[in-house]
Amino acid sequence: EGNVSIKGRWCLTAADIGDKAKTSSFEYKHTAASGALPLPVDGNYVGSFNLKLAHGRNEKVKDEGGLEMKFTPAGEGIYSVAATGGNKYGEFTVTGSATRRVDGTGAEKYDVDLYRIYPGQAATASNQRPEGAQKPTCQEGAPDCACVD
Repeated sequence: EGNVSIKGRWCLTAADIGDKAKTSSFEYKHTAASGALPLPVDGNYVGSFNLKLAHGRNEKVKDEGGLEMKFTPAGEGIYSVAATGGNKYGEFTVTGSATRRVDGTGAEKYDVDLYRIYPGQAATASNQRPEGAQKPTCQEGAPDCACVD
């Protein structure tokens, strides 16, 4: 089996991405029936995210049916990312990019930026993370791990 995991922290605004008190965790996984997969991998990613509630409590929200992700080449080592999904808050789209890099051990990894948008949400400038956006990182040690901060 080939496994890919995208894991990290998300927040409501770009200004908060470095503030752990204003971010919450999330994780999405893709499992393919075949062996080693070429990266990045298109397909269904199933997972959840934590949502900070009043008084610092967290609620785990599962994305029912997961995210149907598609990685399209956009240049040397760069991919456009598009996905659709849904959860108890409604249907949403995800857009972003994945950029290939080689880590200190020589392993191929991807830096990924994703932006989640629920219909009816106001558009924002391309250099700003929209409200509700997620900035993912990879789960280190996962087989065929593809994405890192």
